[in-house]
Amino acid sequence: MTTSPSDTALPVLAIVLDSPLREFFPLTYVEAAAGVCRPLWVTLRDDVETKRYVRILRRSGDVVDVCGRSEEQAAEAIRGHAPGGIVAFYESNVPWTARVAELLRLPYHSVGTAAALSDKWEQRRSLRDHGLRTPGFWDVGELARDEALLGRVAHHAAYPLIAKPRSGRASRDMVRVPGPDALKALVASSGPEPMVVEEFIPDPSTSLTGVDNAYYVSVETLVSHGVVSVLGVTGRHPLVEPFREAGLFFPAEVSDELHDELVDVAAEAVRALGVEFGALHVEVKVTDTGPVVIELNPRPGGSALPDLLEHAFGLNIFQVAMRIALGERVTYRDLPRPEDVGYSVYVLPDMELRRITRVSGLDTLSAIDGVNSVIPKRGAGDDIDPHEGMMEYIVRVAGIASDHDARRRIREQILAQVVVSGHS
Repeated sequence: MTTSPSDTALPVLAIVLDSPLREFFPLTYVEAAAGVCRPLWVTLRDDVETKRYVRILRRSGDVVDVCGRSEEQAAEAIRGHAPGGIVAFYESNVPWTARVAELLRLPYHSVGTAAALSDKWEQRRSLRDHGLRTPGFWDVGELARDEALLGRVAHHAAYPLIAKPRSGRASRDMVRVPGPDALKALVASSGPEPMVVEEFIPDPSTSLTGVDNAYYVSVETLVSHGVVSVLGVTGRHPLVEPFREAGLFFPAEVSDELHDELVDVAAEAVRALGVEFGALHVEVKVTDTGPVVIELNPRPGGSALPDLLEHAFGLNIFQVAMRIALGERVTYRDLPRPEDVGYSVYVLPDMELRRITRVSGLDTLSAIDGVNSVIPKRGAGDDIDPHEGMMEYIVRVAGIASDHDARRRIREQILAQVVVSGHS
């Protein structure tokens, strides 16, 4: 890597990377780091995709490959570059990063907070112990080991239940458990991956999140030296069976009163987990008896959300997270109300589809007024893995609408124009 005199004056930030196929596009981080820090790329994997991107990333910063090293060895290798901070943008890497940050005496989540941020069962327990409302929840492994506990849960739980990996994202491997027999079958067939099963959070009796929208939202949150700033609330398009996310929009279509309730419960959840630093994506479901936290994700929201936040407020969420990781005090108050609505729409295949034979209508999407980007992912000849949830999308379409009614019309056009054929 070559550096200019101005670059050498910038602090070094260790950026922990997973496989580029599993997280945000790495060049997004390169752009965010410009003028803020000298990236030190810490790679945890030795796969083909990581090696390919490392060749590109070396142009913007040094690379430390810690694959196969102990945490102590990794900390020593990173320490040699004198970083002023450390950050990870993929939740599965957060516990490792917390342990290494502790060894390096760098500001980051505590080890306990990192465990709760990356493990849905631990997170539910922390929220409950703090006094926040949670659905009933149980570890599938514990149910498998304790036949008496399984019997009590099977008999008394409020169905349907939702089973999901304790660590995971993008609606991966989420399944509905309709009754006691299905629960016992799930427990009997569960594999080595840790799973959690929890009661379904009831839907509200009336739509409080806007017509034809999902009943849950996310609160985009920043924490700097323990001070919580909320950038706004993001709405969701209706889920696609079984629980696949199908896109989002910013800002959400909620009343001012509900907006304030959502902000308050998200901030309380942040305090419950002891978060002092970073960008968080806090998912909350709206119910008749008030908001209920679904989960906290220790990263900026995915899909097109970073672009939508930049459009709305002119801020790069990754750059802000990097500044916070370097110890800067960053707070936002009284942000302006966005003048329009940014959105992304995922076109998803039928759940039964296993192989795509034809996709039509993609070439017409860019002509829709309000569409800014069309990003295909799956097409003719591709196999579909149902375990990957929303990540097995056909195309992601993003853009800007004048208001929520216009956003709804654009979404309807997109879904009507794209036709997917295939077989199970």
